[in-house]
Amino acid sequence: MLRAGGTRGAFGSDGKAIQVGLAASAGVQAALLARAGAAVDRRVIHGPLGFEGVLGATWVRPGADGTIDGRRAIDSNWIKLHPSCLGTHSPIEAAAQVRARGDRFEREQITILVHPRARQAAYLDAVTDGIAAKFSIPYCVAYTLRYGPPHVRDFASIDAAARDGSRWLSVNVEDSLPEFGARLTVAGQELARVNYPRGGPERPVAAAELAAKVADLAGDRLTGIFEERRRPQSCAQPASDH
Repeated sequence: MLRAGGTRGAFGSDGKAIQVGLAASAGVQAALLARAGAAVDRRVIHGPLGFEGVLGATWVRPGADGTIDGRRAIDSNWIKLHPSCLGTHSPIEAAAQVRARGDRFEREQITILVHPRARQAAYLDAVTDGIAAKFSIPYCVAYTLRYGPPHVRDFASIDAAARDGSRWLSVNVEDSLPEFGARLTVAGQELARVNYPRGGPERPVAAAELAAKVADLAGDRLTGIFEERRRPQSCAQPASDH
Protein backbone atom coordinates (compact mmCIF):
# COMPACT_ATOMS: atom_id res chain seq x y z
CA MET A 1 0.00 0.00 0.00
CA LEU A 2 2.80 2.47 0.86
CA ARG A 3 4.34 1.91 -2.57
CA ALA A 4 1.12 3.14 -4.20
CA GLY A 5 1.29 6.50 -2.43
CA GLY A 6 1.86 7.98 1.01
CA THR A 7 -1.03 8.80 3.31
CA ARG A 8 -1.30 10.60 6.63
CA GLY A 9 -2.76 7.38 8.01
CA ALA A 10 0.83 6.08 8.19
CA PHE A 11 1.84 8.89 10.57
CA GLY A 12 2.68 7.55 13.99
CA SER A 13 3.91 4.20 12.69
CA ASP A 14 6.93 2.74 10.91
CA GLY A 15 5.02 3.40 7.69
CA LYS A 16 5.78 7.15 7.92
CA ALA A 17 9.52 6.63 7.57
CA ILE A 18 9.07 3.82 5.04
CA GLN A 19 6.94 5.90 2.66
CA VAL A 20 9.39 8.82 2.86
CA GLY A 21 12.22 6.42 2.00
CA LEU A 22 10.23 4.97 -0.89
CA ALA A 23 9.57 8.49 -2.25
CA ALA A 24 13.29 9.33 -2.06
CA SER A 25 14.14 6.04 -3.78
CA ALA A 26 11.63 6.80 -6.55
CA GLY A 27 13.22 10.22 -7.04
CA VAL A 28 16.67 8.70 -7.44
CA GLN A 29 15.33 6.13 -9.91
CA ALA A 30 13.59 8.87 -11.91
CA ALA A 31 16.81 10.90 -12.12
CA LEU A 32 18.79 7.87 -13.29
CA LEU A 33 16.17 6.99 -15.90
CA ALA A 34 16.10 10.60 -17.17
CA ARG A 35 19.89 10.59 -17.42
CA ALA A 36 19.66 7.41 -19.45
CA GLY A 37 17.28 9.12 -21.88
CA ALA A 38 13.83 8.03 -20.70
CA ALA A 39 11.12 10.63 -21.24
CA VAL A 40 7.34 11.02 -20.84
CA ASP A 41 4.85 13.42 -22.37
CA ARG A 42 3.72 16.54 -20.48
CA ARG A 43 0.22 15.07 -20.30
CA VAL A 44 1.50 12.72 -17.58
CA ILE A 45 1.54 15.76 -15.29
CA HIS A 46 -0.78 18.38 -16.76
CA GLY A 47 -3.31 16.43 -18.83
CA PRO A 48 -6.86 15.56 -17.72
CA LEU A 49 -5.71 12.02 -16.95
CA GLY A 50 -2.35 13.10 -15.55
CA PHE A 51 -1.09 13.89 -12.05
CA GLU A 52 -3.10 17.10 -11.65
CA GLY A 53 -6.34 15.78 -13.10
CA VAL A 54 -6.41 12.41 -11.34
CA LEU A 55 -5.23 13.53 -7.90
CA GLY A 56 -6.68 17.04 -7.88
CA ALA A 57 -3.20 18.39 -7.21
CA THR A 58 -1.56 21.61 -8.34
CA TRP A 59 1.87 21.54 -9.94
CA VAL A 60 3.72 24.71 -8.99
CA ARG A 61 5.43 26.24 -12.00
CA PRO A 62 8.57 28.33 -11.34
CA GLY A 63 9.11 31.60 -13.15
CA ALA A 64 11.65 32.28 -15.88
CA ASP A 65 14.30 32.97 -13.22
CA GLY A 66 13.67 29.59 -11.56
CA THR A 67 11.95 31.07 -8.50
CA ILE A 68 8.38 30.90 -7.24
CA ASP A 69 7.01 34.36 -6.43
CA GLY A 70 10.60 35.62 -6.41
CA ARG A 71 11.73 33.07 -3.84
CA ARG A 72 13.98 30.06 -4.30
CA ALA A 73 12.51 26.75 -3.18
CA ILE A 74 15.44 26.13 -0.84
CA ASP A 75 14.63 29.35 1.03
CA SER A 76 11.31 27.81 2.06
CA ASN A 77 12.93 24.73 3.58
CA TRP A 78 12.25 23.89 7.23
CA ILE A 79 14.74 22.70 9.83
CA LYS A 80 12.74 20.70 12.36
CA LEU A 81 14.31 21.43 15.75
CA HIS A 82 12.17 18.87 17.55
CA PRO A 83 12.13 15.16 16.59
CA SER A 84 8.35 15.11 16.19
CA CYS A 85 5.64 16.06 13.71
CA LEU A 86 5.81 19.67 12.53
CA GLY A 87 2.27 20.14 13.84
CA THR A 88 3.60 19.66 17.40
CA HIS A 89 6.40 22.25 17.17
CA SER A 90 4.53 25.45 18.04
CA PRO A 91 2.62 23.66 20.84
CA ILE A 92 5.97 22.46 22.21
CA GLU A 93 7.37 26.00 22.06
CA ALA A 94 4.28 27.40 23.76
CA ALA A 95 4.57 24.81 26.53
CA ALA A 96 8.28 25.60 26.91
CA GLN A 97 7.45 29.30 27.39
CA VAL A 98 4.95 28.44 30.12
CA ARG A 99 7.41 26.11 31.82
CA ALA A 100 10.21 28.71 31.67
CA ARG A 101 8.00 31.15 33.59
CA GLY A 102 7.62 28.60 36.35
CA ASP A 103 3.92 27.96 35.77
CA ARG A 104 2.83 24.51 36.92
CA PHE A 105 -0.51 22.82 36.43
CA GLU A 106 -1.94 19.86 38.31
CA ARG A 107 -5.21 18.43 37.06
CA GLU A 108 -6.20 21.66 35.32
CA GLN A 109 -7.71 21.49 31.85
CA ILE A 110 -5.27 22.90 29.30
CA THR A 111 -6.37 23.67 25.76
CA ILE A 112 -4.05 23.85 22.78
CA LEU A 113 -5.40 25.66 19.73
CA VAL A 114 -3.84 24.99 16.34
CA HIS A 115 -4.64 25.54 12.69
CA PRO A 116 -6.66 22.75 11.02
CA ARG A 117 -3.67 21.90 8.80
CA ALA A 118 -1.46 21.24 11.83
CA ARG A 119 -4.19 19.13 13.40
CA GLN A 120 -4.46 17.05 10.25
CA ALA A 121 -0.77 16.20 10.56
CA ALA A 122 -0.55 15.73 14.34
CA TYR A 123 -3.88 13.97 14.69
CA LEU A 124 -3.17 11.40 17.42
CA ASP A 125 -4.10 12.00 21.06
CA ALA A 126 -3.83 8.99 23.38
CA VAL A 127 -0.76 6.98 22.35
CA THR A 128 0.92 3.78 23.48
CA ASP A 129 4.38 3.92 21.88
CA GLY A 130 7.12 6.43 21.15
CA ILE A 131 6.60 6.58 17.39
CA ALA A 132 2.93 7.48 17.77
CA ALA A 133 3.83 9.99 20.51
CA LYS A 134 5.69 12.07 17.91
CA PHE A 135 2.32 12.81 16.31
CA SER A 136 0.42 13.59 19.51
CA ILE A 137 0.06 17.26 20.49
CA PRO A 138 -1.29 16.41 23.99
CA TYR A 139 1.62 14.07 24.73
CA CYS A 140 4.32 16.44 23.39
CA VAL A 141 2.88 19.38 25.34
CA ALA A 142 2.51 17.35 28.55
CA TYR A 143 6.09 16.10 28.19
CA THR A 144 7.41 19.63 27.62
CA LEU A 145 5.52 21.09 30.58
CA ARG A 146 7.08 18.45 32.83
CA TYR A 147 10.60 18.03 31.42
CA GLY A 148 11.21 20.60 28.67
CA PRO A 149 11.22 20.04 24.88
CA PRO A 150 11.76 16.38 23.96
CA HIS A 151 14.92 15.02 22.35
CA VAL A 152 15.35 12.03 20.06
CA ARG A 153 16.01 9.64 22.95
CA ASP A 154 12.83 10.76 24.70
CA PHE A 155 10.68 9.01 22.11
CA ALA A 156 12.29 5.62 22.64
CA SER A 157 9.30 4.76 24.83
CA ILE A 158 6.27 6.34 26.49
CA ASP A 159 6.87 8.37 29.65
CA ALA A 160 4.15 7.41 32.13
CA ALA A 161 3.94 10.85 33.76
CA ALA A 162 3.64 12.64 30.40
CA ARG A 163 1.04 10.14 29.25
CA ASP A 164 -1.03 10.70 32.39
CA GLY A 165 -0.63 14.48 32.10
CA SER A 166 -1.78 14.45 28.48
CA ARG A 167 -5.24 13.38 29.64
CA TRP A 168 -5.77 16.92 30.96
CA LEU A 169 -4.99 18.47 27.57
CA SER A 170 -7.43 19.00 24.72
CA VAL A 171 -6.75 20.17 21.17
CA ASN A 172 -9.06 22.54 19.29
CA VAL A 173 -8.66 24.09 15.85
CA GLU A 174 -8.65 27.80 15.08
CA ASP A 175 -8.72 28.91 11.45
CA SER A 176 -7.29 32.37 12.22
CA LEU A 177 -3.94 30.96 13.37
CA PRO A 178 -1.04 30.60 10.95
CA GLU A 179 -0.82 27.06 9.53
CA PHE A 180 1.68 25.90 12.14
CA GLY A 181 0.97 28.39 14.91
CA ALA A 182 -0.45 27.53 18.32
CA ARG A 183 -2.03 29.02 21.44
CA LEU A 184 -1.99 27.51 24.93
CA THR A 185 -4.87 28.45 27.19
CA VAL A 186 -6.07 27.54 30.69
CA ALA A 187 -9.65 28.36 31.72
CA GLY A 188 -9.96 30.52 28.60
CA GLN A 189 -6.88 32.62 29.44
CA GLU A 190 -4.09 32.65 26.86
CA LEU A 191 -0.75 31.85 28.49
CA ALA A 192 1.43 31.47 25.40
CA ARG A 193 1.24 31.97 21.65
CA VAL A 194 3.65 30.93 18.91
CA ASN A 195 2.76 32.05 15.40
CA TYR A 196 5.71 30.41 13.64
CA PRO A 197 7.91 27.65 15.08
CA ARG A 198 11.68 27.95 15.10
CA GLY A 199 13.20 26.45 11.99
CA GLY A 200 10.63 27.76 9.54
CA PRO A 201 11.32 30.39 6.87
CA GLU A 202 9.89 33.08 9.18
CA ARG A 203 12.22 32.14 12.08
CA PRO A 204 15.38 30.50 10.73
CA VAL A 205 17.56 28.56 13.14
CA ALA A 206 20.88 29.91 14.37
CA ALA A 207 24.10 28.00 13.74
CA ALA A 208 24.27 26.91 17.39
CA GLU A 209 20.71 25.53 17.23
CA LEU A 210 21.52 23.59 14.07
CA ALA A 211 24.68 22.19 15.67
CA ALA A 212 22.66 21.09 18.71
CA LYS A 213 20.13 19.41 16.42
CA VAL A 214 22.86 17.48 14.61
CA ALA A 215 24.39 16.44 17.93
CA ASP A 216 21.01 15.22 19.16
CA LEU A 217 20.60 13.10 16.03
CA ALA A 218 24.15 11.84 15.56
CA GLY A 219 25.77 12.04 18.99
CA ASP A 220 29.52 12.61 18.68
CA ARG A 221 29.79 10.91 15.28
CA LEU A 222 29.78 14.28 13.47
CA THR A 223 31.70 16.28 16.08
CA GLY A 224 33.60 19.14 14.48
CA ILE A 225 31.77 19.06 11.15
CA PHE A 226 30.57 22.67 11.44
CA GLU A 227 34.03 23.90 12.46
CA GLU A 228 35.54 22.09 9.48
CA ARG A 229 33.10 23.73 7.09
CA ARG A 230 33.82 27.20 8.48
CA ARG A 231 37.60 26.73 8.36
CA PRO A 232 39.25 28.60 5.42
CA GLN A 233 40.50 26.25 2.75
CA SER A 234 44.10 26.42 1.59
CA CYS A 235 44.61 27.91 -1.85
CA ALA A 236 47.69 25.82 -2.49
CA GLN A 237 47.35 23.44 -5.43
CA PRO A 238 48.69 19.86 -5.24
CA ALA A 239 51.84 19.24 -7.21
CA SER A 240 51.29 17.77 -10.66
CA ASP A 241 52.24 14.19 -11.34
CA HIS A 242 53.52 15.20 -14.77
